[in-house]
Amino acid sequence: MLAGFNLPHDAHTERASVFPPALRDYMNILHINYFAVVLTTAITRGAAIVAFAWLAYEASGDLKLVGLVFLTSNLTKIVLGPVLGALIDSWDRKALVIISQPLKALAFALPFIFGWGAPDMVLLSMAFVGALGPMLLIGSLDAIQQTLTEARDYRRVTAIAGGLRQGGMVAGGGLTGALIAYVSVDGMLLVIIAICLISAGLAFFLPALKGAPGGKKENFLNKVKNGVLEFSRQPRLLRLALIYGFGFSIGQAANVLLPALVKDGIGGDSFVYGIVDGAWALGGVVAAVILTRYFFIRSPQNLEYSSAVLLGAVTVCAVLLSQVWTAILVFLLLGGLFSVVRISCEGHLQEICPNETIGRVRTHFQTTVGLFGLMVHGTTAFFEGIPYAAWFGIWGGLCLVVTLIIWRVEKQSMAQVEIAATE
Repeated sequence: MLAGFNLPHDAHTERASVFPPALRDYMNILHINYFAVVLTTAITRGAAIVAFAWLAYEASGDLKLVGLVFLTSNLTKIVLGPVLGALIDSWDRKALVIISQPLKALAFALPFIFGWGAPDMVLLSMAFVGALGPMLLIGSLDAIQQTLTEARDYRRVTAIAGGLRQGGMVAGGGLTGALIAYVSVDGMLLVIIAICLISAGLAFFLPALKGAPGGKKENFLNKVKNGVLEFSRQPRLLRLALIYGFGFSIGQAANVLLPALVKDGIGGDSFVYGIVDGAWALGGVVAAVILTRYFFIRSPQNLEYSSAVLLGAVTVCAVLLSQVWTAILVFLLLGGLFSVVRISCEGHLQEICPNETIGRVRTHFQTTVGLFGLMVHGTTAFFEGIPYAAWFGIWGGLCLVVTLIIWRVEKQSMAQVEIAATE
């Protein structure tokens, strides 16, 4: 581990510390470059979400194509996730980060290659190719982050990276909306391609990290198999993945429903779309900044569960939205709560998952997100008669109720562990 990450942890220092000194512990060249890669890849991710949703809605005028585009992305994650996770744990993680960005750039180049003669097929192809890059990227970045960071600081560094991701998504979503409104679709696509290539260039300066350092030798097929079985071996990871998936299902539902909410519910255009979507990401940035300071003081228990319950409750309130300012406020709250769920789950994952398996486990988290997305986007695509407001109520209510059930199971499991430890 790097010596520069040894933080003072005596009681007086923790009480007296403020946010800037905590950040300074991570201001060396390796972390700065890592955070730069996190930020630029988040910009393209936020851009992709806004671009896919808006272009699909503009091409079809309803939610069906929007749902099919995101459905394609999630099916790609589900089918290829186990293989890509094993690849991350077998190969150089830095090389995979680099490869992931030209793959994403290729997705946005497809309209230039094939044109818009068949917009449905072009958008579905963009969704498929565009899903491959993030699948390779996220697990690889997690493994690199573990290598750069002391174990006691995983949640704090995850919070810093989470803030940058949310900030990048603010920039990506807002930039995409502005480019569509004031430049052109082609101009928007070219800008996103350029940012993908910049991310690939920055990734060249990450530390090289071969998969499974120090781990036992496994052939590739066994790695795929063992990765699939990992959740059955560690039920706590499964519960964490379910909370993570439900949290993301709210974001996925919002991605699909937001164009209809903006155009039909509050009478907005692409600029208002960018503002409301940006409010979500801004809430995430604020929450991440608060969590960075909070994790410097303590390591909270069950934060992912309590925040997921609140996320579901606020989502139910979205059924009442009719004004621009109320939509901005609700999405600000949703973005903050989503960020707390995401950062808490990802930080906890970093703590309990060894580096030699993190690629597979992290990819399976993404596959879980894909399964939830399959439900979200499948239902919105094939049940066209249900209004967008009802979908907010459905997914918010499900997140609220199911999270409470999983939280109860977690408490019972931890109580049994404590009883066994005392016997």
